[in-house]
Amino acid sequence: MRDREIHPITVNRYRYSEQRSCKDFVISSLAAINVTEKRGCEYFSDHIHALKNAPKTDENVKIRETIEKSFPEAAGQD
Repeated sequence: MRDREIHPITVNRYRYSEQRSCKDFVISSLAAINVTEKRGCEYFSDHIHALKNAPKTDENVKIRETIEKSFPEAAGQD
């Protein structure tokens, strides 16, 4: 092969490698975010549940309502 033919092949291999590593990084990052969000949702869901069973003080009610507004998906898990 001549140098002119080798250069495009090398560039294409590099681009493919870059795209693949970037794609894998995006996928693994999204999976990590999803796990973190699920744990956060469970965490806040537990807090909402505890606050519902706690004494109904103004502070507890406000905290529970704020969490429920901020994380509606956690409010629905009770």
